[in-house]
Amino acid sequence: MARSLGLPAVVERIQAAGPPGRSSREERARRARYEFLARVAAEHKIEAVAVGHTADDQAETVVMHWLRGAGPEGLRGMLPATDLAVWAKGAPPRSLRLVRPLLELRREDTEAYCREAGWKPRRDESNLDLSFLRNRIRHQVLPSLEAQHKGFRNRLSRTAQLMREVSDLVDALAIQREAEIVHPAGEGVLRLSRVALRQQPAAVQRAILRRAIRRLRPDLRDIGFEAVDMLLGSVLGEGQRRSIVGDIQLHPLREDLLLVAPGGEIEFPEFPQVAALQPRELRIPGRVKLSGGWAISARLSRREGSRRVRPRAAEDELRVELDAERVAGPLRVRPPRPGDRIRPLGMEGRIKVSDLLSQNHVPPPARARWPLVVSETEIVWVVGVRMAEGAKLTGSSRRVIVLEVRKPEKGD
Repeated sequence: MARSLGLPAVVERIQAAGPPGRSSREERARRARYEFLARVAAEHKIEAVAVGHTADDQAETVVMHWLRGAGPEGLRGMLPATDLAVWAKGAPPRSLRLVRPLLELRREDTEAYCREAGWKPRRDESNLDLSFLRNRIRHQVLPSLEAQHKGFRNRLSRTAQLMREVSDLVDALAIQREAEIVHPAGEGVLRLSRVALRQQPAAVQRAILRRAIRRLRPDLRDIGFEAVDMLLGSVLGEGQRRSIVGDIQLHPLREDLLLVAPGGEIEFPEFPQVAALQPRELRIPGRVKLSGGWAISARLSRREGSRRVRPRAAEDELRVELDAERVAGPLRVRPPRPGDRIRPLGMEGRIKVSDLLSQNHVPPPARARWPLVVSETEIVWVVGVRMAEGAKLTGSSRRVIVLEVRKPEKGD
């Protein structure tokens, strides 16, 4: 057909491969189609790709979203134009739109046009398979409703238009507020302020949460009511760590929520975090740089006389003093490892480092890169939390190792 019209054409056959259970074969095929369209469009420097969705497709989409439970964004149906660049692999084109110029026309109109032009359309046999929800809506639900309520499809189209206007309004309000609520917190990570989010109307809260999910996973087709409602529950209550739509991980903190895309790297500027997973030597005197401008320093000091020493077990130890004679070998800074234990200052038994961090309200994602100062034989300091009982000063201590963790200053 393209040759008969004097138009170029690109045709490919693609196996819609993917792990079973993660997504349906139809969804994988849809992703393959859009990736193909974006790639070919980018290769040919095309700015827009037109697809043939009609008003009937729109009605089916609105009913399908309504049955699944949707707000204005779902009930608005398909948009006349959306961004296709998100499907482009590698460097996305600066501007690539997916447009639906037939969205106001009925399917029967397009079929009549094909007959007048002498074209024989290709028909997808899978559209007759009633095991798919959309096909049941197309062949059973909508014809029944149309038979009982003449003009039902047209009213659905008007509903979609009205919901599009409502959704646009709520989105505009969300855009005005999200700069003070949503902040990048690393590659593929967003931090949302619970306090600021709670101050917004419920519809704006949902829009901000939905937009945050879409920023992390712009390729997601549908962001269902359940995913947004789960997030909203974490905004209003305590919540717990869990996976939500698109394998995005939710990490509730005290004042914030963290949303982490697959492969995302979280940054915690308010906490000391190691910059590398490999151990780094902490010389005396010397310092080791951490992420975000934090640093750990070490120096040697001497004590004179036999005055009494009263070590304190502080909650936030930014500076500790160790007996150099009771610390074996060189010091190193590293993150926690599975099974790490310490006997904290002032305690009889040993405790897992992970439990100690949890007791001190360190959020789970921050624990993986929490700095530990270790000797050859033991952990001597869980930085900023607690030093080890075995390294404390005594009345006979003379040589003292002073360890200090420094918070970043402006400009660091």
